Amino acid sequence: MALKYYASDRIIGLSSDSKPTTVPDGAVFYETDTLKEYIKVSGAWSQISGGGGGSTGSLIGVTVLTSPSGNFTTGSSTNKILIRMVGGGGGGGGTDNSTVNKGSIGGGGGAGAYAEKVFTVSPSTAYAYVCGAGGGGGTGAAGAAGGSSTFAVGTTVTCPGGGGGGFLTADTTATSVAGGASSTPSNGDLNTAGQPGGPGYRRNWGYLASGAGGSSQFGGGGNSNTSGIAGGNTFSIGNNGVGYGAGGGGALSANNATPRAGGNGTGGCIVVWEFT
Repeated sequence: MALKYYASDRIIGLSSDSKPTTVPDGAVFYETDTLKEYIKVSGAWSQISGGGGGSTGSLIGVTVLTSPSGNFTTGSSTNKILIRMVGGGGGGGGTDNSTVNKGSIGGGGGAGAYAEKVFTVSPSTAYAYVCGAGGGGGTGAAGAAGGSSTFAVGTTVTCPGGGGGGFLTADTTATSVAGGASSTPSNGDLNTAGQPGGPGYRRNWGYLASGAGGSSQFGGGGNSNTSGIAGGNTFSIGNNGVGYGAGGGGALSANNATPRAGGNGTGGCIVVWEFT
């Protein structure tokens, strides 16, 4: 039968159908002929319920956590959870006073790290979490790093935030400035560093390109800015990241007296899937 796709990446088909490979982790596939249910974790489909015997539970619901900190309380019939989480994105680098035919640029902020973990939990029980804050864009300075996201069920899964984008003092020489880095998470079943922020480039005082912010699994990094002028002055503040865990873009300034701010990174989030 033709596969049917519904909201929240829920897919219905037959056991004879090939399960799609392009859907994200956390997608659920239900076989109408066998009553088996599968979830995609770390790129592979795993049975979670149905078919008689060997059942590990049915999907109850999905919750997205975005508060800076708190406790997530499981449902009265929840025995397992799958968490997908990302740290806060780093801020983009800013610019300084770039008068007298000089150019200044900032690098992009790095994306927060990403992890997945399956926990066995107790019903109606609170578990502590933190969603890392996004790093602020720098003004006349490098961007700030994003905060770490954590979720604890005995073991604490930690996703570090992305690093802040670098800052290049106004001058005329051709050079570059680094974007923010990203660290690897700890204690997840799947641990992956976030996308680094893009570097900024200066060809001369008027031909400039700031760094783009790193994108995460749940958000897009702030875009790069460019300038190609032979006279006068110009500036562009950094573009903010969007969604969750994304880095801010860097700023640029040519022959301009006012320091400009890099874009802000976005805060991290935690997506919790509950199963019986």
